[in-house]
Amino acid sequence: MLSCQIQCPLVPILQPFATLLCRTPTPAVHTKLLGSVYKPIISALTIALAPSHSTDYPSIVSGSCTEDEGSEETASPGQVRNALLKSLFITAAEAESVESNRRRVYNYWREEGGDDDEEEDEE
Repeated sequence: MLSCQIQCPLVPILQPFATLLCRTPTPAVHTKLLGSVYKPIISALTIALAPSHSTDYPSIVSGSCTEDEGSEETASPGQVRNALLKSLFITAAEAESVESNRRRVYNYWREEGGDDDEEEDEE
């Protein structure tokens, strides 16, 4: 294993899935994408926040960043998780999103603790 590893920009890589998730007219596609792509990754990132963690996706947890440039700076699992949730929220807010999918994404965002107040706290 190389000691100098370029981090994977997880948010931009998953953006096409977020777009499909929010714009698909088919409920089965929405359910499958949310359950097979987003829930496992966000769950793994959430588990990684615990002091003693064991996740099914160690490479994703340790090798992800939030930027789309091949950054060598590692982002914490919490930063990547929040960036993914924010990306889902922003994509669902687009005018092209199907209303029922928008509501489902917003509900998932709330269940996972997505919070607008984080940005206000940082300022």
